[in-house]
Amino acid sequence: MREWIKKVISSAILFTLLILLTNYIRNHSKDFAKLRIVSPWFFLILLVLAFLIILLNGLVRKYILKVYGLKTKMKVWFGLSAITTFYNTITPFRGGAIVEATYLKKKHDFGITHYLSGFAAQYIIAFFLAGIIGIITMIYLRVTRGLFSLPIFLVFLTIVIIIIIMTFIPIIKETKKEAINKLIRVINGWHEVRKNKKLVRYIILFSVIELVVEGIRLILQFSIIGVKISFIEGMFLSTLYYLGFLIAITPGGLGIQEAIIVLSAGMLGINPAQSIAASVIGRAMLALLLFVIGPIYSYKLLKIKDEEIKEELFSEETNASKKRITKQKSTKKKKL
Repeated sequence: MREWIKKVISSAILFTLLILLTNYIRNHSKDFAKLRIVSPWFFLILLVLAFLIILLNGLVRKYILKVYGLKTKMKVWFGLSAITTFYNTITPFRGGAIVEATYLKKKHDFGITHYLSGFAAQYIIAFFLAGIIGIITMIYLRVTRGLFSLPIFLVFLTIVIIIIIMTFIPIIKETKKEAINKLIRVINGWHEVRKNKKLVRYIILFSVIELVVEGIRLILQFSIIGVKISFIEGMFLSTLYYLGFLIAITPGGLGIQEAIIVLSAGMLGINPAQSIAASVIGRAMLALLLFVIGPIYSYKLLKIKDEEIKEELFSEETNASKKRITKQKSTKKKKL
């Protein structure tokens, strides 16, 4: 029943946003008619950058899974990133996460608790960095160009404060209510993962790179239609675009992220027609890539046989046993 309600809400919001978009395009057709494609080569670069973002997400998965004792080959960690993003694009409420968690449970016996812990930590760190970078870029734009939006600034500040508070909250015992337990698992999972300094460093590194790549993507998306924005402006829009994942009500945040870009770009003096065109271009390039590699990796991962997984796990156990034997021998030698 809950899933049915979610689908109705998602469809209603998406339908409303599409109607608003259609009416805006119809009423401002002259503004869209003035837009021109400056360089078609930018489309190819956008595809490369979209691929890079999927690769970065895959690397984060690789190290998170490794912390919990699951070593994965590139086919798996990159494939998981590809299919998760693909299913997030075609299903509401981040349906790709459900596909990924189900795959890890069935194929690798990877518990849902570990999944929630690891990937909650990834998003917490990424959102915290987005908030910090958002605050810095807004201060810079205020000082250099006199551009400022108090509501947007408060959004960044609120996210940073909430995550800081979460860091100091102690381990919480689960309750009888599953809805509350989901939040508790996220907080407890964050405490578990942040103890691993190496993993936290990797997540920070890849998250910063991803935010920069998103910033460059946005700069190119606007450049295609002849609108020039600076690197700082691109990073400002990138942080807001990334935070749009918090409201993943529609498939792939369709309409939500575009609305965020339109509203935030307005602060930079970019008109809605330009923002919509740039957003649609970026969305189209990402969708083009995902609809190619998404089904391919869905097939590749789902056809992995249980024997292959057992063989992979057995080889890991054998290597671990060899290391233990070697360590024991070296200890004996030292004693002698």
